[in-house]
Amino acid sequence: SLSRDAVASFLLGVLFASTAFALRCRWLDTRSDSTCDGDSAAESPVEETRSAAKSQRSVELRRRRPRSERSERSLRSSASVKSLASSPAALDRQHSPPTAQRSSGRRSALGSELGEESCRRTPEVQRLAMHVVDVVLEELGMRRSSLKTICLNQHSAKTVTRLQFVNILSDLCKASASLELLDPDQTEPLIAAYEWLATRCFANKNRDVPVHYKHIFRRLILEHILYQLVTNQGVTLRTLFQKMDKGQYGFVTTERLRQVFGQLGISDQEISALMEFVDAPRGTIRYRDLFEMTHETGASELWNSFSSKFPEETDESAPKTIRAVVCITRHGARFPLKPFPEDIHWPVKSEFWKTYGGKLTPVGVIQHEDLGKTMRRKYLEEEGLLDPQDPDIGKYVHVFTSNSDRCLMSGQAFLQGMFPDVPFSFCSDDQKIQHELTGIVMRVQCDKDYTPVLHGFKHNPRYDFLKKKVFSSATEYDEWAKQPKMELLVEKLWKMTGFLKLSPLGNDNIKRLQCLTSVKQQIDIERAHKLPILHNSHDLCLDSREEKLIQKVTEFTFRYRYTGRSEEDQKELSRLATGLLPQAVVTKLDAATKDSRAGKGHFTLFSAHDNTLMALLAHMGFRDYPIPYFAAALCFELHWCHRTEQFFVRTRYSADPREQPLDLPEDRKQHVKSFQLPRTSGTPWHLRDEGEMLYSEFKRILMEERKSFCSHEEWQLAAQAEEEAPEGTRQPAEDDLDDDVGDEVFNGDAVVGTATPKHRRRPTSGSGHSDSVLTGTLPV
Repeated sequence: SLSRDAVASFLLGVLFASTAFALRCRWLDTRSDSTCDGDSAAESPVEETRSAAKSQRSVELRRRRPRSERSERSLRSSASVKSLASSPAALDRQHSPPTAQRSSGRRSALGSELGEESCRRTPEVQRLAMHVVDVVLEELGMRRSSLKTICLNQHSAKTVTRLQFVNILSDLCKASASLELLDPDQTEPLIAAYEWLATRCFANKNRDVPVHYKHIFRRLILEHILYQLVTNQGVTLRTLFQKMDKGQYGFVTTERLRQVFGQLGISDQEISALMEFVDAPRGTIRYRDLFEMTHETGASELWNSFSSKFPEETDESAPKTIRAVVCITRHGARFPLKPFPEDIHWPVKSEFWKTYGGKLTPVGVIQHEDLGKTMRRKYLEEEGLLDPQDPDIGKYVHVFTSNSDRCLMSGQAFLQGMFPDVPFSFCSDDQKIQHELTGIVMRVQCDKDYTPVLHGFKHNPRYDFLKKKVFSSATEYDEWAKQPKMELLVEKLWKMTGFLKLSPLGNDNIKRLQCLTSVKQQIDIERAHKLPILHNSHDLCLDSREEKLIQKVTEFTFRYRYTGRSEEDQKELSRLATGLLPQAVVTKLDAATKDSRAGKGHFTLFSAHDNTLMALLAHMGFRDYPIPYFAAALCFELHWCHRTEQFFVRTRYSADPREQPLDLPEDRKQHVKSFQLPRTSGTPWHLRDEGEMLYSEFKRILMEERKSFCSHEEWQLAAQAEEEAPEGTRQPAEDDLDDDVGDEVFNGDAVVGTATPKHRRRPTSGSGHSDSVLTGTLPV
């Protein structure tokens, strides 16, 4: 009996508790209704009339839409908004666009009233705000006049303040069936979404200054359409215009714009609302018109923000901003100039080498396209250096290339990776442009003689003399020539390659060692193309120990031509060999310091060779710098510090993008750290100072302390100061160390084992340049 009594008491208690809870809930609802009634009663008759009119308009707008469309859209929106407001993580998974898989450093202001917690949830707030826009436009029936009526009825004006706009959003959402199922405890995300939209519509305006309803409606339409295009289609403004202008005529008709927007899922009502703001008196729209129409209301920022995933935390107080980048690259993987006689990887017909010798291969194209994508992620998406949608981007992106196939094609592939939607055109480096060219302009060095910007080591008698002088005093070759392992290695390479300058007949071991640079470059070329290295008819193979010996000798040869024996040798050799490139770098950075445009930077690319990079690294003061591999890049970044109001420079060098891509985050071991210029020449690479340095100090060291040339006349005067070599001094093998294209050791005849008389040497041509890592040369 006691057991039955206990069970009965428990059941009665549960019944009592549930009844009390139900009564409590009903009392709260009644109290809420009475409070609302009291508020309404306290309102003036005018306010009561406006509220009734607003409710009536809402009902009429809903009636204008077909019932099936209304119910389906309401259910979809309500379920969507409820799930998004309750689960920000689910929101991010649902609506993160395909192009938004990488974190971006681009920031978005939310307004100070949202607080730190809301700022940390920017992605969720933004996407929930887009659903609010969807609901608001549905309630307005996609009609600008509806928003005008609300403004006149509620505020007796065609303009609204920021607070009034937030109240309008709230009223429209409350009147919509799309938000009826939202839990009252989850209204905080909605408030944040209202404030976020207010920040967007009142951008760069005082919160108390009224804004015309037309501007607000246009902004809502743009937010809605662009969000749909980016999240559903993954398109940018340029790709959208290119999709419309398939014939590349430079303009599209308004009918074509409507057609493409309709194909992308934009409704007729949305397109009609947008077309009210398109200025097309002749029925045609150019890209600049489309950009300016959207840019006027900040839509350019929308493309970037919607197509990138915001970081979890934003730092609007970050004191440093990037202003310019100057990037110097080595071209990508190429064909050999000529094959070794014993190498069975390559064709033996001379016609093939006349056409393809030294030219860029598809592997090299991919290398530079990947490098361009890396630069895009780092400098455009993360740093926000430039807006790739800007029709004037060609004014801020400058490209200079050597007149060789591999450099020109590498530059094109780089631009394709960094600016995939921007067209580019070509002109000679000294050409005066009389009209505005399309997109980015690539300036190609087309002079018969080499210019000292990228080729200071060419046509430079003074440098040639000093180079021979320092090599004549290099004792390292004598020591290596006496080592049995080196002698066996050279003999083996002679059998594997059939390279004439490795022959024991007429060549001592010192000369043979100096010619290993050709072997090293052939190894790099074949490895880049995934070929067995130095595959030969004798079935001989290299091992890792022998390759390390080759690398030891060749890296010494590469660096020694710009560093010499002493610090004084390095200063003079590198100064002459780097020519006017330091002046070109400083000129581009100086121009960025004088540019007063807010939020826009500059990017400059020099597409050159390994000798260009090595000469500059030696001139900067480093002695044992890493040898540049294919698609290596040296970048100078100019930043502005708001706190100190000074410019500073970060220098980064990626010698091998396979091992150290420039866009790796700082927590990765292979992260490319910035470094400072050393105060003295001859600094070991591992002792370099990491971090940034003031631009004034950077400029002083590079130009004044290193005595860089400031004009072509100054360099030419110094280059012609040739001296006679001392009698009795042992000269290095001229063919192996000079940078002339016509030397027997490097031209096609020498490689196949037949020396060419000097009077029959082929003339210098754009396709016949040699790289130092391959042949010890770089005629460009």
